[in-house]
Amino acid sequence: MENPKSPTLHRGWDEPVSYVWSCFVTKVEARFRFANLPHRVEAGSRRKAPRGKIPYLELSFESAANPTILSDSSLSYGQLPDLNASLSPVDRSHDLAPRSLLEDKW
Repeated sequence: MENPKSPTLHRGWDEPVSYVWSCFVTKVEARFRFANLPHRVEAGSRRKAPRGKIPYLELSFESAANPTILSDSSLSYGQLPDLNASLSPVDRSHDLAPRSLLEDKW
């Protein structure tokens, strides 16, 4: 059972097992699964969304509509573990290269 302070991912659909077209949703759900972080899924509302856009993520301390902000703020608040913490500097650069090529160009 989810903690009431668990992050809530507003995906546009209220069906947790259905695929959603958004890259943001896919990245966030994968990140939560890798970290074994319990989270809730809801449809969401454009009136409550930051910038009026769905999908978005609601954390206990802020709302975010950007995966980079999500990762940085969640790591700093200790909700998500740093998956790259055990990597060497060379391996970190290998991890950063495809992210910068794929994610930052959208």
